[in-house]
Amino acid sequence: MGLNAQGLKLILEEDKHKKINGRVLCLGQNTVHVKPNLLQELADEYKKDLPSKWFEDQNHVDKETKTAKRVEYPCIKQSSLFKIFFPDIKEFAVLDCSNYEGASVIADLNLPFSKELSSQENMWDFIFDGSVLDNIFNPTEALITIHRFLKPFGRVVSVNSFNFLPGAMLSISCEWFYSFFAQNNYLSNKVYLNALRVSPEVNAYNNIFDWFIYSPVFTPKKTFDAGKAANDTYKRYSSMNVLVAAEKGSDNNQIKFPQNLQYCFDQTQIWHKEELITKSRDLPNLYEPRSADIEVFDSDHYKYIGRF
Repeated sequence: MGLNAQGLKLILEEDKHKKINGRVLCLGQNTVHVKPNLLQELADEYKKDLPSKWFEDQNHVDKETKTAKRVEYPCIKQSSLFKIFFPDIKEFAVLDCSNYEGASVIADLNLPFSKELSSQENMWDFIFDGSVLDNIFNPTEALITIHRFLKPFGRVVSVNSFNFLPGAMLSISCEWFYSFFAQNNYLSNKVYLNALRVSPEVNAYNNIFDWFIYSPVFTPKKTFDAGKAANDTYKRYSSMNVLVAAEKGSDNNQIKFPQNLQYCFDQTQIWHKEELITKSRDLPNLYEPRSADIEVFDSDHYKYIGRF
């Protein structure tokens, strides 16, 4: 589990839209595998004041998580990053299925929401998931728990594998996330596909991705071939992630389950909503023109918006 540069940028975009404050919960003790120079660049871009010699301060340097121990550059502790980048946070906590690496909220997200977790219901203003849902057996129950943990108008940012990645247990589609948040009346629901171009210079943690924004609205093609579309896309891209930023509405915690879009045969089953699409946030500030003609999966479900 970890917080990469793309996930951090999405969190910073959320903070720009509406300050991250109150009570913040991270799923797992994530390694912040963002190199010092890029972390400083993001801090400058979003006008965040960092302590001098931050990466030399042993109170802030991560020496506990597995990834931090094996990379060649210093990693900042997750708790330090959140508290310094977002000083209006009143409480910061980490959830895990045990007290592994110092988690303070203990819960097995594979299991249905139980009365033991009722004290966490409608409690959290902001939740970050750095590749937890793709590393557990039952991500649907986990997503329901995230939903119930969030206060009305609380927000979640999530980063997970879109296609198979060694070490991950699952891969998760853009539609899976989007449909749940749309079906359950979230006020805002941004889902991105990050695609890593095939290159001999690819490494484990610090890469530049092509960004596509997902929409459930698409133009049907009579000649569409899913197998060929996937094959052509994976010739150009290797690793892909799905990134989500969503804001809960004021509704109660009555859960609704969406239908797969291609099997929605009447209006009562349709979960995508034009008003939700048009209410979305401004797009992140990325490199390269957003008008570039880049397509994945032979579909306008995914619109290219830049690189980062």
